[in-house]
Amino acid sequence: MNEQPSAARIALKWGFLTALVELLVTSIRYALNQYVNFLFPVLTVLILAAGTVLAMREFRQQNKGWMTYGESISLTLLLFAIIGIMDSTYQQVYQTYIDPAYTEKTLSQTRDMMERFGAKDEQLEQFDEQVEDAGNKPKKGMAGISFIGSILFWVFGGFLMSLIVGAFMRKTKTNPFE
Repeated sequence: MNEQPSAARIALKWGFLTALVELLVTSIRYALNQYVNFLFPVLTVLILAAGTVLAMREFRQQNKGWMTYGESISLTLLLFAIIGIMDSTYQQVYQTYIDPAYTEKTLSQTRDMMERFGAKDEQLEQFDEQVEDAGNKPKKGMAGISFIGSILFWVFGGFLMSLIVGAFMRKTKTNPFE
């Protein structure tokens, strides 16, 4: 019998490993008090791309060197769902228990960055007003919405990553009866 490799098992393995590396980088970022920094998102994208390539490579090896575009997309969506669940859980715990002032620190660093890039006083005042308005709104139920939204964001990012990486990693059988 022709046995298909388990995309779920591969996604679970590489999703867990990729998420651990990504969470380590995120923890270092927070320990260095670098909430708004361009280096860390670039590093995160490289980590995610590497995890995606490694997962697709293992799937292709287990599938006798073949992987369709659809298989690469489904594998990556599962991979990013796992990463999203782990990252969203980490963010909720971090912002609720470890550093409840996370949002204020991020907003402060964002304002400082706007000043460094030469934002006009009107823009800074508008930013301050928007921050104040957001702070005055009730937050009941926001943790759950934020958690689900974050996972969906990760899955959407995984879809985009799968389109790019899958285009290079796919290898379709020329003879479908092999």
